[in-house]
Amino acid sequence: MLVVAPRVERERNSSICIRELPKVVMGGSRRRLPEQRLTPPAICYPRPAMLTMTYGAVGDDLVVAVCGREPLSVADWSELERCVEDLLRPLRPARRAIKILVFTDEGAPNARQRASIVGLLRGATARVAVVTSSVIARNVVTAFGWLRMPMKGFAPTQVSSVAPYLGLSNEQLEQALSRAAALAPRIGRVECVEVAVAARNTGAQLR
Repeated sequence: MLVVAPRVERERNSSICIRELPKVVMGGSRRRLPEQRLTPPAICYPRPAMLTMTYGAVGDDLVVAVCGREPLSVADWSELERCVEDLLRPLRPARRAIKILVFTDEGAPNARQRASIVGLLRGATARVAVVTSSVIARNVVTAFGWLRMPMKGFAPTQVSSVAPYLGLSNEQLEQALSRAAALAPRIGRVECVEVAVAARNTGAQLR
């Protein structure tokens, strides 16, 4: 195929004027191409993002949060902070403590998220228990300690020890475990919740 470019003239900051448009000469076989059936392109819909963390309030002073193995997203962490802030509003004037119980297989807040929640809880009475078997999550518990956040880690098999640490009754701990078991399917299987519930049930049978 031979293509001759047209002669053009232009001025700075002006439109291009084509004075002459030469013919285009094309060479090659004129054999007709076989007909092709046109198929519509597949329609792709955005897949909703999987939650990295879910949470719920138990009573007026306890937040239960459940995390999987993925890093916690900005959106999910912001939602948790809003829940904590709502609970704190009536607790601060009464000088009552907010309690946070976290179950995680590995997902944990990054440095920015840790600083954010510490700032939110500054001046409030708070206590956090983290139920996990993950070394990574336990290291994050240690990092929170450097920020003077009252937080303690517990193995899932030792979930009964959470009650005295957070100041929960046995009934409140049962409610918290039930809530965690109901929340977990929203993010998939959360092993530490399953182990904690089984350990609690086994302990209840032995008593």
